[in-house]
Amino acid sequence: MRIERLADLKPVHQRQAAVLALWRWRAPILAFELDAEWGVDQSVLESLFRLAASPAGEQSDLAYRRAIAELCTTPLFTSEVDPDTVQLLQLETISNLLAFGELLDKPGVDDVERVVEASAGLANYLDGLVEGSFYSHPAEEAHRQYLADLADRANEGYFASRHFAVETACPGDVPPSAVAGDECPHQSEAVSPRSYDHGMSDAFTVLWTHDTCRALRKAGRVGERPPVAFSGAHSSLPAWSGARAGDEVYALHVNRCVVYVVSRMRVIDMERRDCCGTVPMRWQDPAFPGHGDWSMLGAGGCSATAVHVDATPVRFDMPIPGDLLARLTWRNRRGQTRGLKYVADGRLERSVSLQGFYRLTSESADDLAVVVSNTMP
Repeated sequence: MRIERLADLKPVHQRQAAVLALWRWRAPILAFELDAEWGVDQSVLESLFRLAASPAGEQSDLAYRRAIAELCTTPLFTSEVDPDTVQLLQLETISNLLAFGELLDKPGVDDVERVVEASAGLANYLDGLVEGSFYSHPAEEAHRQYLADLADRANEGYFASRHFAVETACPGDVPPSAVAGDECPHQSEAVSPRSYDHGMSDAFTVLWTHDTCRALRKAGRVGERPPVAFSGAHSSLPAWSGARAGDEVYALHVNRCVVYVVSRMRVIDMERRDCCGTVPMRWQDPAFPGHGDWSMLGAGGCSATAVHVDATPVRFDMPIPGDLLARLTWRNRRGQTRGLKYVADGRLERSVSLQGFYRLTSESADDLAVVVSNTMP
């Protein structure tokens, strides 16, 4: 059975939906040893999964918070990490366990959505790795047959499709220890991820970090139009999921609690072209030598792919008015909407709600278009 919207669920079932998203990564993260320098005991992670899947209650929630506190004292949280593929999966899963802990402190559909979407991003990342691999997997044929039987989701990879199946399952299908409370509400059909598609271009936002914007300034790119951006698979370089030719992407930057539009980019295509340069033959070769001038936008990021764009010049003097900041809304693939958290007196105190690649509602897309048009020379 499937659910239509997380917002339609009771809080206990919203929590179970988050557990479903987390539980899929328990076996992968525990199957490989953690880097000894991180100082993380696997038993702590195992206990976090177990406690998350326990019936909701003051005792289990307190135990989860204590385990999180223990985890946060490890060297992992005070050192710089340059992860390989397995470590990236481990780190992203740990980050999602932390996000679940925040959900316990302030239950709400936004935090549940954050956990679910992060899990979906990992699934897409794994599909990208499989697609780009030169090696055959023993289950490759079985995966291909599974996808062949999914006529409505044939354009997605195996892991993304399996994640969608879990995500839209009745939350009552959580591991037996997690099932508690009232009977789970359900719908006989899931909303199609394109059920809200209105035939027009969409608009998205992506957050450019301080490091990215500092590199743009240092390289003298202010006032220039980027011909390319990069989609990835990490929280610092998110996948441009759902974007297509003709869509607009607003690159945002937060500085001293003020949100700026750095550039508005219209997607031309998401394919590797001759302008990208020679395909690297060795791991140390630049991934997109033809776009070296704009490599700070993520060319060297994990699973980076080029997105060719028609963009406005890079600038750092285009603030989003405070009153508009409080009204901005985004919508997910199920049509749910959300606003920004941590907005006070027209200032964004924490940027966590902007970290990622998110689709704007049509009203907010129009509002940002006005901001850009009113401040362009």
